Amino acid sequence: NLLEHVTGEKVTRGMAQRRMFVSGRRVDDDAMVMLELDGGGNGTLCSSQVCSGCENGLKIRVFGTEGGIEWDQEHPNDLKITYKDKGSEIRRPGNAYLGEAAGKFTRTPAGHPEGYLEAFANIYRWFARSIRGEENVPESYASIEDGVRGIRFIEAAIESSDSETWIDF
Repeated sequence: NLLEHVTGEKVTRGMAQRRMFVSGRRVDDDAMVMLELDGGGNGTLCSSQVCSGCENGLKIRVFGTEGGIEWDQEHPNDLKITYKDKGSEIRRPGNAYLGEAAGKFTRTPAGHPEGYLEAFANIYRWFARSIRGEENVPESYASIEDGVRGIRFIEAAIESSDSETWIDF
């Protein structure tokens, strides 16, 4: 969901591998999925419970022909932007260089950490405003269709891992 939200592209197929490293676990410890996107891009999803020393390391990196972006949940205020022809830069919330859309999701002034709790507060705020008919910003929260797509993605990854083949999604 995060990849599709950030890139605006849909996952079209994937090839997954699941492993269980800790005996007695009821779910897989580790999974990797190679992805193809409808715009021609490729991706890799890594999900693991056995990366010693790593905390909840949700990260996303997206690269295009002119540069890329990188975000790490453990450092939620930093968005790294890389360029092919100049040095990289870090963008942070609450600053004047951000656009109006980013400002709608900033809950604290510049220099104050935003994170996990503020992310949920943003979801609840925009969802409630939508229900009340005040303002609808559909990209601010996942839809039922997004949730169903997420479940279908997991099912496809399990099928791919079991059959050791690419699965259309």
